[in-house]
Amino acid sequence: ARLEQSAEVRLALYRIAIEMVRERPLLGYGPDNIGAAVPTYRTEHEPVEVQQAVATSAHSWLAQVAATTGIVGLAAYVAVVLVALVVIARSGFLLACWPFVAMLAAAVERRVAYVPGTAFYPDGRGADRMRLAYCHPTEDRIREGVARLATLLEDDERLFRSLHGS
Repeated sequence: ARLEQSAEVRLALYRIAIEMVRERPLLGYGPDNIGAAVPTYRTEHEPVEVQQAVATSAHSWLAQVAATTGIVGLAAYVAVVLVALVVIARSGFLLACWPFVAMLAAAVERRVAYVPGTAFYPDGRGADRMRLAYCHPTEDRIREGVARLATLLEDDERLFRSLHGS
């Protein structure tokens, strides 16, 4: 089965990032040098977007950090993330996030992805918002995704009403 165009582009960039890490595993290619190295690693089998455009990102923080700063930078990045998660967990903030995580997991199960609105507000606002991706899918796929998301929201609302009696 053929993947969606955006997925094919991302997988190609991930493959290129892996090749970059293999070539320079310790310190990588240097910060923000994905664009300088992609032409060296792309093949004629890559999607047109990878062939013709200058990539400025690996479209994954882990791939980006590994390719540009190597294993040393990746280890430091993962350490910072882990320390941040521990600090957040100790503050009790993660408990407030569980409803959002559960809904996101249910959406992904229905093959719909979004970014919760809280990701765009450092003070925790945005619980009533979400960001949808719509650049690459066709209009029919967007309509299908919105319909799936609407069904999820309706199911979630029914569950909430049954639990809270509203």
